[in-house]
Amino acid sequence: MNDNDARKIPCEVVQDLIPLYADNLVSETTREIIDEHVARCTSCAKAVNEAKDSLKENFDCESVNYEGKDVDYLRKVRTSSHKKIIAGVCITLCLTLIFAGIKLFVYGSPDYGYTMSIVSDSAGKYQVRGTLTGSAASFSRYKVKATEDGGEELIVYSCLTSPLNRTGGFSIGCSVNGKYLDVNGTRIMADGTIYNAALAQQLFEAAHPYIGDMPANNDLAFALGISKNASAYANKLHTENEPYGWEFVFKEAGDIKKQEEITRKMELYAPVLLALVDNCDEIMWSFADDLESAPDKPEYKVTSEDASKLLGADVKAYAESPDKVMELLHQLGL
Repeated sequence: MNDNDARKIPCEVVQDLIPLYADNLVSETTREIIDEHVARCTSCAKAVNEAKDSLKENFDCESVNYEGKDVDYLRKVRTSSHKKIIAGVCITLCLTLIFAGIKLFVYGSPDYGYTMSIVSDSAGKYQVRGTLTGSAASFSRYKVKATEDGGEELIVYSCLTSPLNRTGGFSIGCSVNGKYLDVNGTRIMADGTIYNAALAQQLFEAAHPYIGDMPANNDLAFALGISKNASAYANKLHTENEPYGWEFVFKEAGDIKKQEEITRKMELYAPVLLALVDNCDEIMWSFADDLESAPDKPEYKVTSEDASKLLGADVKAYAESPDKVMELLHQLGL
């Protein structure tokens, strides 16, 4: 029997179905028809064998079981994905540690914890010499940053001590290129005037309108450093009649030399207090062991009128802004 006699369906139809037949994707009835055909047709049988060989080559690294058994290919994909995720995490961790090390030991962070002195080298040139107060801090670098109002700020950076940076001391040459240069609370003006900007800001924030507000009074006196720089004291307010006053009773009744020193300082502190307490017009002080033994009439007094004459301007006008407070401190030598 020749091939043509053996075919019950055209070879073209069978060969169209061979890819699905070889991949086990045809119905049982179709499979039986193709099985019967290829059993008698050598050309179609050859095409079936070639299709199966081709499938075997494509999947020769993979054991795929459509019946529900393990799929090695998917397992390999999962394993490869896990390895890539672990590698990515390790790389990210290493980069994070490297950048953190550079930040901590080389680049550093802004540090305002240092003592310093400012020396003028020549006209417009200054040398800022300082020492970081942190026990593990070393000087790393500095930069000058422009401020919004036309000035500049010198920022010191510190890092952890390492072979690259070993010392907390520094010496920085700088100049005033804008309206001013701020260095850790000290302001150097373009004309060479040096102000205590940090103290001025603190005092400006402590200013208040009523002498009868004793907590606010204490905040202002603390910012000015009266008990620290002069001596311990008790407060006595004179608010029965105008002019309203604030009296300090220092516990130095028997030490004449100490009293003279306190008086010199209070003559400078009084204008600041008068400027920053709006309705206070008299600052007084006396010396006694306690309030009960204080004299009825204070021994020393500075009025708003006295302070204005000393300054050459209304003392109350110096409370208008931190810059005016800076000017006041500068005039008084504080």
